[in-house]
Amino acid sequence: MRPTARPRELAAETRCTRKLTFSFDDATNKVSVAAADLPGGYEAADDALVAAPFADEGAGNNFYFVMTDRFDNGSTANDSCIATGHAGADGVLPVDCDGTDRLVTGFDPTDKGFFNGGDIQGLHDRLDYIEGLGTTAIWLTPSFVNRPVQGAGTEASAGYHGYWVTDFTRIDPHLGTNAELGDLIDAAHERGIKVYFDIIANHTADVIYYAGHEGTNPPYVTKATSPYVDVDGNPFDPPTTRRATGPCRC
Repeated sequence: MRPTARPRELAAETRCTRKLTFSFDDATNKVSVAAADLPGGYEAADDALVAAPFADEGAGNNFYFVMTDRFDNGSTANDSCIATGHAGADGVLPVDCDGTDRLVTGFDPTDKGFFNGGDIQGLHDRLDYIEGLGTTAIWLTPSFVNRPVQGAGTEASAGYHGYWVTDFTRIDPHLGTNAELGDLIDAAHERGIKVYFDIIANHTADVIYYAGHEGTNPPYVTKATSPYVDVDGNPFDPPTTRRATGPCRC
């Protein structure tokens, strides 16, 4: 049986000498703060301090979050397509669709770790279904050009998820083309459906290496073997919490 709540209190003096009392309720695990000497209730002079609450532009939408590769295969012609370089001055992405080795193309519909064939055309073809769900916005998983395959042996898998980006300006050939994406967006907009693009600037393929470790992934360095050090070289462990000490408005 849980014991009766016994709020624990801590008084603190701020820089402007206002006394704050922090309370923790054991029963609800809630923290509250009170300032006994605050001024009275709301006054007309406080109007200038009130602003409309922030509302994200996406608020109120019914999102359909979709991993394109796992949705619907609208065109089998692009199943094994990979980028063989970057787009040139003409904007054309060099593509090869003739490969048959899954460790090159990344395509193997029998393996959940590889591309399964879903594409942008498949999404376009199924807009009636998506709209019928009450969808007002489609959120696509990352769809840029990816390194087709990473890893070796039993650790090999494909970039169907979109997190091994090598070109942030072109759609991955497994999924289609920039033009097909434009057509999907136009068709969705005609139905009043927005299209959100997942742009993961902090995720690229394993093409950046530490000096001296080109082509390999060095082992993870732990704090136990290489602790954080201050400017004088003394090891320290950063705190996991911070205490606010800044000035308050009085």
